[in-house]
Amino acid sequence: MDWTPTVVAALRRQFVIEETDRPAEFTVTAVDGRALTRRPRLVLPAGVLAEFLRNLAADADICEGMDDAVGMVGVFAEESLCSLSGPTVTTLGVHRDADGTPAWFDDAEPLPAPTVAAPGAYAWQAHPPDGSHGPGAAEI
Repeated sequence: MDWTPTVVAALRRQFVIEETDRPAEFTVTAVDGRALTRRPRLVLPAGVLAEFLRNLAADADICEGMDDAVGMVGVFAEESLCSLSGPTVTTLGVHRDADGTPAWFDDAEPLPAPTVAAPGAYAWQAHPPDGSHGPGAAEI
């Protein structure tokens, strides 16, 4: 069975997903009604997706059947797109790991480097410049 339409329909409860001209590929354009600046590709090849869902459904610690497995894909997508690296995600979905096992993945651009403070005269001081020792500090 091709689970792709079922999974995409479930994901559309939270995500705006557009069809593409490539089979098993979609574009995610919004999460919870918020437009995404980057439009990540969602990749759900039918055979890999079906095996991935069967593996999830077979793990009683994670799911209780295929409906739960389909729901877990939404959890994985949310984690990929709503985490700190979410704005940099370029591709997400299912693929085969190096050992051939179906797995969830997301690829992202590196996070931007933190900004550095403007040049200036910085110095570490043991006490605030006003001479106090801070709130609640005992006098030395």
